[in-house]
Formats: sequence, C-alpha cells, structure tokens
Amino acid sequence: MKRLLIGALAAAMITAGPAAAHVTIKSSNIEQGRVYDASPENSVPENLEISFSGDVGLAEIRLETTAGETIELEYVKPKEFLSEFVIPLPSLADGSYVFHWRALAKDGHAMNGKIEFSVR
Repeated sequence: MKRLLIGALAAAMITAGPAAAHVTIKSSNIEQGRVYDASPENSVPENLEISFSGDVGLAEIRLETTAGETIELEYVKPKEFLSEFVIPLPSLADGSYVFHWRALAKDGHAMNGKIEFSVR
C-alpha cells in the first residue's frame, strides 16, 4: 500500500510539473533603476520591449511619473496571447517614471510588476 501511494505521488508530481510552471518576465530593454540621459549610448529607447517566458495576454501597460501623473501611450493592446510586446514611447522630459504592467498567462495565472527609471 505504501509503495502504491509513493508511486501515485511521484506520478502526480511528474505530470503536474509543466502545468504548474508559471510564466515569468524574461527581459525588458528598460532596466529597473536605470538613469537615462541625452548621450547617444544612454538615451531612452524609442520603445519599451518586454518579453515573457511564455505567451501572455497583456491586460494593462501604464506609464506614470513618480508623482502619479499618467503619461499617454500610443499603444493598442493586442487581443491575442504573445510572448513579446513593443510599446512605443513618447518623448520624455527629465524626471522619474514607472511602467506598471499586468499580464495573464494561458493557465490563468495573473502577474504584475513595475519598472522604475529616470531621465536626466
């Protein structure tokens, strides 16, 4: 009986492994805490490029100043699940900014995060 229980638990763990794995943020071209300036090698990118370890539905992407003022983005969220997103950025004045994002994985897992950066 004990062997049967151990075998059933092992089988459950093996089959649940891939299904239990959650999608994570893989990369972003705007780095957390980075300070951008006017120099060509350190200027703010023209787009926020964000990628995930699997396909997600991008539920929200919002750019704000650290004072809470929303910066309008010219971006329409795609309706399909994707692993990479390119969000055009407006010209940004000197100051501190926060990108807030929220995504939903195909397995129903919701995730969110933020990327803070500055322009001087």
